[in-house]
Amino acid sequence: MTDIDVHNTEVVFTFDVAPDTVEGRFAARSTLAECGSGRPIRPPGRTFYVVHFRPAQSQGVPRRVVMPSGPVLEADKVCDFEADVAWAVALDTKLPAHVSSHGATVTVTFGG
Repeated sequence: MTDIDVHNTEVVFTFDVAPDTVEGRFAARSTLAECGSGRPIRPPGRTFYVVHFRPAQSQGVPRRVVMPSGPVLEADKVCDFEADVAWAVALDTKLPAHVSSHGATVTVTFGG
């Protein structure tokens, strides 16, 4: 993973090579933890969508991106271990999630 771009209703992940597998699901706040250390992650919001990319690794991207307002409040890297990169996206309310890929770019869109 080379970049993350967080917008009001979407998060765009850019890779140098597209991951073979992209899996996303809603998760309870109590399950949010770093994959290696088990350290709890406590982002703001009412609902959380976790997306995994395999195989992948991230370099030079921030561990957290905070938005000033909107449905997407924050994105936190929760895993970068053994070719698994995962991010938790905090939302102010549960919205339908749609994952799309175009080349080495994966976009998670919330709503509509």
